[in-house]
Formats: sequence, structure tokens, C-alpha cells
Amino acid sequence: MLVRPGVYVGTYVFTDATIDIVGDCNIEINATTKAINKDPAIVFTNTSVPTTIDKWANGNKQINALNLVNVQSSTFFFKDCKISLRRISVYEKIIHHPIHAISCQNTDITLMQCAFYSKCSASFSCFERSKLNCKSCRSVGSFRGILTGNKSYASLTDCFISELTGIGVEATDETERISLKHCTITKCKKQGLAVYNGAEMAKIVDSHFEGNCILTPKEGSIQLKSCRALVKNTSVQNQDSIGIVIEGGSGNFHNVNIKNCPTGVLCQANVEIANCSISRCSNAGITICRHIKGSVILENNTITRCLMDIRRTDTSQMPVFKGLNRHVVITVPIMEVLEGATYENLRKSRRKNTGSLNIGPVGDVLEINKKAATICAHCGLCEFMVEDLKACGDCKMTYYCSLECQQKAWKFHKPHCKSYVKARRAYKKQQTK
Repeated sequence: MLVRPGVYVGTYVFTDATIDIVGDCNIEINATTKAINKDPAIVFTNTSVPTTIDKWANGNKQINALNLVNVQSSTFFFKDCKISLRRISVYEKIIHHPIHAISCQNTDITLMQCAFYSKCSASFSCFERSKLNCKSCRSVGSFRGILTGNKSYASLTDCFISELTGIGVEATDETERISLKHCTITKCKKQGLAVYNGAEMAKIVDSHFEGNCILTPKEGSIQLKSCRALVKNTSVQNQDSIGIVIEGGSGNFHNVNIKNCPTGVLCQANVEIANCSISRCSNAGITICRHIKGSVILENNTITRCLMDIRRTDTSQMPVFKGLNRHVVITVPIMEVLEGATYENLRKSRRKNTGSLNIGPVGDVLEINKKAATICAHCGLCEFMVEDLKACGDCKMTYYCSLECQQKAWKFHKPHCKSYVKARRAYKKQQTK
């Protein structure tokens, strides 16, 4: 189906269909990122102006109340379909509700030279065994970028994601595989890439991450939890946060360039780091925390102009060196106490709703820019989108929107929960001396 330039307002629902939508417009490809330079002139949007869910539902005649609940009023909703979208822009402008511009369930979808934007949630969601193939696309200024889960598979090639309020690419809830090749993710206020809660495999090749984690300096621009990860020929630069964090699972990092970060790599998992360059870290090139399982293998890496080459806790294993290069390892016996202090202060600030948060236009509308927002650690819903978030009863560090989410996430949260509790007890013990 060939679509002429223009703005098409409505909600488009497809089930058990094969659809090919092509925009009849010229596009310009960026020579560096290989993504499109600007949004295509063919625009599909669920509303022409930003509005609340109630106002939109009362005025929209294309969808009834039952469908509104089922599809959450995304601009495009696909279920049991085979879809191809090329050279179009898809916008979602409804606020006060976790709505996606494009939602997929059990669907094979190809996006080529498209742009997507969401006002208050992920621009694109891929669930229930869906398969996403995204090439030369862009998402700029959205709330979140791409969200995958429920045994889905996602492959991103030559994509550009920038200036997001939340996470650039988020793989959670047992995503089978997330793959990034020659992608650029910059200036996201939270992680550039977050893989957690049972996501099985992450592969990042020939990609670039820069200036992410503006609001989350304790997290990593690439955040990996309890998954198998391969990071190769990738650069992470100019962060106010950690370059790469890996907690649980296993990782292989090869030919990675990390520069101008407080810490280059934070390891709490079985990981191999080879032929990597880490420089200008204000803290440590590599930090080895208390291990859940496994060892850290270092082979022919270059660590320069960092305050410390390698920092480890006294309870973690020594790194295993291979090849010619050797680095100075500094053992910090009180790191557990320092971590406990950090956790305790963060817990108190969340309880008192202190701290700063600036999430742009969305925050202005919801009046939350001055409050420290928390999210459900399983499904990612923000505290301003649900009635109440409850903290984990043991560690008081992780929040959930429901008992069901807490139970689903427990097997992944359990080792971290024990770590938080142990660190806080060590800190409190130190305070009483």
C-alpha cells in the first residue's frame, strides 16, 4: 500500500493480516549513522495534539471502549500479523497513560527508514513471541525507545536513538535475543541499553553509546543483568555514569573503547574482557564487585589515565590475566560499607521523594520534574502511571507495581536483594562503632 505525504489521525488495529505500508516520499540517509536524517513526511498519529487519555477516548470514534482497554490505544496495534512499514513516521501523543506508538503481539514486523515517537511510554513495544527487524530508523525526544519481552526477538541495524527521557532500548521479561549492529544511542536520560529480568541474549556490535544515564549515574550506559552478552567493536564515551555494568549471567567484551567515564566496566559476573581500550576514567578502569558466580578474565587490554587500573573488593576473586599486559589491582576492604552507605542514602531519598528529576515536556505536564520517580523493576511502569509502588520487604531498594510482578522478578532479584541487605548491614554496623 503506497501512502501519500500527509498526517493520518486515528488508531489502526490489525489482527491475522499481512500488511505492507510504504511512504511515497524522499528520505535522506546520514552518512555516519546510516539512519534517516529526519522524520518522513507521512505521519500516522493517534491524535494530532498532546491530550489526556480521557479526552482522546471521548472524542475518538474509530475504536470502542473494549478495544481501548485491549490495545491501549496505540497508533498501530498488530496481533498475529506479518507487517512491513517503510518510510513513515508513527507518533503517540497521549499523556497520563503507558501507551506505545507501535504495539506488536506474536507478529513478524520489519521497519525500514521509519521514525517513531511516544509521549509517555515506549515508542515501540514487541511482545508475545514477536520478531522485530528494524533498519535505518530513528527515535528522537521520546519517553522511551524500544521495549521487548515475552519470548520476543529484536534486531536493530543502523538505527539512531537520541535525547530520550528514559531508556533507549530495553529488553526484559524473557526476551529471547536483542541484537544491535551499527546503532547510535546518545543523550538518553537513563540507560542507552538495558537487558534484565530474564532476557536471555544480548549482542552489541559496531555500535556507539555517548552521553547517556544523565539521571542515573550509578547505572551503566550498557546495563546487563542475568543474561549472556557479547559486546564487540563498540564505543562508550563521555558518560557521567559507568560505561558497562554486568550483573549475573556472563559476558564477552572484545575491542571495546571506553573513554571519559567514572568507571569503565563494573563486573559482578563471569566475564572475559579482551583487546579493549579503557581511558580517562575518574575512578577505576575496571571494578570487580562481590561475585555471584564466575571469574574475570583480562587479555591484552589497555588501561590508561585512570585513577585506578583495577579495583576489587576483598571478598571478590582476583582477575585472571592472559597475554602480555598486566595491570595494577587495588583491593578495597571497605567497599561493602561504601556500597551500603550509597544504598541507604538512595533508599531514604526515595522514601522522602527528594532528589531531582527533569523529564522535559512530560514532566512539565505531570508536574513531576522536582520529584525522584521510581519504576516497577519488572514491567517498567512509572510510579505516576500506577496508583502505588511497593518496595521489596527485605532490601527496600527495588519497587514493584503488584505482587504478580514481584513474584515473576524474584528469581532475578534474589541475589541482588541479598547483596543490598548485606551491604546495608555492614554500613549500619560501621555506624554504630
